[in-house]
Amino acid sequence: MISCSYPGSAHVNMQLPNQDHSAYQVKDGRLFLAVSDGLGSCRYANIGSKWAADQITKKMMKHFEAGSSSGERDFKPVFVRCMTEIRDELEKAAQMSQVEPENSNISKKDFAATLLFALTDESNLFCAQIGDGGIYLVCESEVQQLFEPAKGEFSNITVPITHDQWKDYLSIKLLELPEDALFLCLMTDGFSDYIVQPESFFQRIAAEIRQRTVNEFEQWLDDLNEFYESKGFSDDDKTMSLIFFRELFKKQVK
Repeated sequence: MISCSYPGSAHVNMQLPNQDHSAYQVKDGRLFLAVSDGLGSCRYANIGSKWAADQITKKMMKHFEAGSSSGERDFKPVFVRCMTEIRDELEKAAQMSQVEPENSNISKKDFAATLLFALTDESNLFCAQIGDGGIYLVCESEVQQLFEPAKGEFSNITVPITHDQWKDYLSIKLLELPEDALFLCLMTDGFSDYIVQPESFFQRIAAEIRQRTVNEFEQWLDDLNEFYESKGFSDDDKTMSLIFFRELFKKQVK
């Protein structure tokens, strides 16, 4: 697995922290991965995104540690329960912050963030999405964007985990991994919103992976971020996390 995150120049210029966050856990042959994007208009969005990504991976891992089955019937209610706990924890954090007079107007919505989640045991894949960004399953034969980004009342507004009707915008999918699956990509909208042709984009990503070592590919991702910035595609924070289902990288020469 590889994950790279870059603060956008717009946030750097405003002296704001990177509001994207990714987290993962590995246990008993299962990988739990989350990518969260804090909404830039919310003052504690960077805290919300970190809490969401960290906690959903820990809570989902804890559930499966208990020996629960991993069928689709179980996955959605468990995920919803974990997200409800996270929302309640953010609500409590907001209430505790209000003890200070200068923080009296803090609410749960000040921690607003989107969430992408994936769980795989290398045979099956469970994914969930709340808000924008993208989850892509890249195979030798095709590229699948698993969900359409959730938008609010207007096309430039997304739906965060703190939205009152978040369950209505929750997308979940369970599938068996195709035999020719190469990797899964979770990316925030700083990257995904500017992908016009996913097939071509991820064919290029796969080609770059195959001709580079891990370190060289991470450097290439740095260059991709710079390209997005220099061409004016996106000055937003950008995060890309990849789960690999087979060996693709060029071997490091010792």
